[in-house]
Amino acid sequence: MRRVLIIGALLAAVLGVAGCTAAGSAPAASSGPPAPQVLAGQSLAQREFGLLAGGDFGGAWDLWAAPAQQVMDRSSYVALNTQCRPALGEPYTITSVRADSATVLTVFWRHGPATGTSSVVYQGNRWWFAPGPTDLADYRLGVSAVVAKRKAAGECHA
Repeated sequence: MRRVLIIGALLAAVLGVAGCTAAGSAPAASSGPPAPQVLAGQSLAQREFGLLAGGDFGGAWDLWAAPAQQVMDRSSYVALNTQCRPALGEPYTITSVRADSATVLTVFWRHGPATGTSSVVYQGNRWWFAPGPTDLADYRLGVSAVVAKRKAAGECHA
């Protein structure tokens, strides 16, 4: 019994489910899915970020939730990131994860100097990556418009 309590306390400390998180990160939710589900959602986000950092844009798109896949198809997403490459080889670091509900996690991340949040959602008995509303709005513009916008902002890398 003592071993179970210690493991539970360690999971709570790692995940911040006890209300404590790393300095500068968002507060943890006090309720949400059990720790193994949070870890599975965080693992999906880390996989997504690893694929992006490694340049496997099709693989990253494959992890998207169905509604996001309907906004931009796989070949368009690959073309977008091929024509305007993000910084490759620089890892994303997940700084914290907040369980917003039993089916939605907010992932706080850092990629070089950039920071942001993303969501993962639990649908159909598994976790999926959900691009944010700003990204989805851009994707609705089409590949050419997003490439032009990103080039103008200096966001394309050689």
